[in-house]
Amino acid sequence: MPHINLRSPFFWQGSEEELKEKFHDLSRNLSPLTLSSCGWKRFPNVLYVSLESTPSFREAHQMCRTLGGEPFKPVDGADYLPHITVGLGIVPWEEESVWQLAQQTYIPHLTWSCSELILTKDVCGEFTIVDSAPLHAGVLVDH
Repeated sequence: MPHINLRSPFFWQGSEEELKEKFHDLSRNLSPLTLSSCGWKRFPNVLYVSLESTPSFREAHQMCRTLGGEPFKPVDGADYLPHITVGLGIVPWEEESVWQLAQQTYIPHLTWSCSELILTKDVCGEFTIVDSAPLHAGVLVDH
């Protein structure tokens, strides 16, 4: 499922209800995010569409880190790269052919608004939605 992580996956020690409460508190402090695509990129075993790193997006990332749930991964913080994961778990012997195919596929520069956060958990390698929350207009602005 294509998705945008506002922070890396984490382990949660508390109850699911406690996490949902913190999640909703966080969503009340975020405005809808304006997102812009910047083309194909890749990590090992991952194909993604890069997104512009705006001040409001970076601030949303930092706020998501306040949920807790250690440990943070090296990709969180200053090294965070906003992106839409398109292919995850690409086997090593197919990575180059998938990358070449992506390079031949035009991605227009798109801009859109994200008005909802979704909290997910990994259940046997699949994302399961735990909760969702609307983002409220007028809270964050791009600087």
